[in-house]
Amino acid sequence: MLPDHCRTDARASYDLKELKARADVKNICIHIGKEQPRSAEKYFANFRRKVELLIEHPRLGERHQEVIRTARMLVEAPFVILYETRPDTDDGPY
Repeated sequence: MLPDHCRTDARASYDLKELKARADVKNICIHIGKEQPRSAEKYFANFRRKVELLIEHPRLGERHQEVIRTARMLVEAPFVILYETRPDTDDGPY
């Protein structure tokens, strides 16, 4: 059973990349939480804040075309959030 701070909303429909990303975040949280539960809670809360910022401002992350042509990246040290915007554009209100 996952600790509460590692749970995500399982009701929505996600594509395979999103499911893998969610599993990665849960595994990171669980790994940190084994020895440092409070650090895991803090990390996961910070991670969620970054993701919420991306929902409001999807072009916030810098482009990293050396990784994937459409890749953008935000850092939540020591990890990075690698994502794509759809459509892949720099135009718009964000």
